[in-house]
Amino acid sequence: MKAVYDLRHYKIRPGERPEKQNIWQDVKDLGTYSSESEARAAVRRRQNQPGFRDWPDGFRIEQTVVDPDTPLSTRLALQDRP
Repeated sequence: MKAVYDLRHYKIRPGERPEKQNIWQDVKDLGTYSSESEARAAVRRRQNQPGFRDWPDGFRIEQTVVDPDTPLSTRLALQDRP
């Protein structure tokens, strides 16, 4: 089984709670990495940069299994925070 790790950053709308659905003000796709450790390193490189430091809990890493017969529903959220 091969997997890749997609890194995204989400900004939540002011006054909303993170557990609610569809409350994201902004979503940035930051990259796809060959390992979870590479994705976590990318979070560390970005977490103090403008646009990210005000939303430190917005980073998400999702594992995607690479297999033509695997449905998209196999995406697994690996973390809520780096």
